[in-house]
Amino acid sequence: MKSLFTIKSGGAASWAMRLAVAAVLAALMLWVPTRGSDSLIEVCTTAFTLMAAALSLNLLLGYAGQISLGHSAFFGIGTYTTAVMVTRWGWSPFHTLPVAFVLAFVVGVLVSLPALRIKGVYLALVTLALGMVFPQFIKWKKLSWLTG
Repeated sequence: MKSLFTIKSGGAASWAMRLAVAAVLAALMLWVPTRGSDSLIEVCTTAFTLMAAALSLNLLLGYAGQISLGHSAFFGIGTYTTAVMVTRWGWSPFHTLPVAFVLAFVVGVLVSLPALRIKGVYLALVTLALGMVFPQFIKWKKLSWLTG
């Protein structure tokens, strides 16, 4: 199957630019929680969350050429984790990002193990099912102890 997007490989200058952008983002992630205002922390947390979702879609669609219709489930796992950690445990929203990322990653790995055998429209259907099951799982009565 041909990829939906054209992938261009860059030279040393391209990698240097990517490394510089990554360094600036890493510095921003370290600076904002310690010296930023509450509104700046909120904006940066939202921006980094959306960047993580976009990067994961880029990996799946751009490099692997696979379609995921349930990508919102992984995004939801991260945001749900952040919401619980902020409201229940009093964490800063910015500090919950690594935990939310790791939890969504682990769920993604667990889902991808059986999905490795399928491609194309069948993978899209499996991921669509995941996207439809996640909201129902969150509403499950046995999880009410966590969210109220």
